[in-house]
Amino acid sequence: VDPDVPFRDRREGERLLWLVYDIPGNATALGKTLVEYTAPTPQPCPTGDKYCLQEHRVTFALWEQLHGPLDLHAEDARISAGELDGRRLHRSARDFATRHQLGMQIGLNFFETWAPPRDGSFGAQPWWHVRDEASL
Repeated sequence: VDPDVPFRDRREGERLLWLVYDIPGNATALGKTLVEYTAPTPQPCPTGDKYCLQEHRVTFALWEQLHGPLDLHAEDARISAGELDGRRLHRSARDFATRHQLGMQIGLNFFETWAPPRDGSFGAQPWWHVRDEASL
């Protein structure tokens, strides 16, 4: 899930990036895919907006599935990797978990990403980056 659409400081909802259910054991590849994975696509901040927060958090959550295989509802429509927006926007993984009475989150991971700047400085370290040797 990318919760920072369109920008982290002006969130209008979530963008669902991937959803797999009925995963047997640890075999994610054998689970049923409802929403095919698509990479996050953060937009560059508007020109001149020096207060725009361009970093997007991308969150992966794993819920317990206590009640056996899921019976999907009408609102649980399959979304292909080619559908970049539309039905992916404003979908909530938490709503899916609640609707299907999933258990607790048993795993969580996240990373941050941002749109490459249009000034040729892509690859430069952000202001908050600290090298390991600098933190010692």
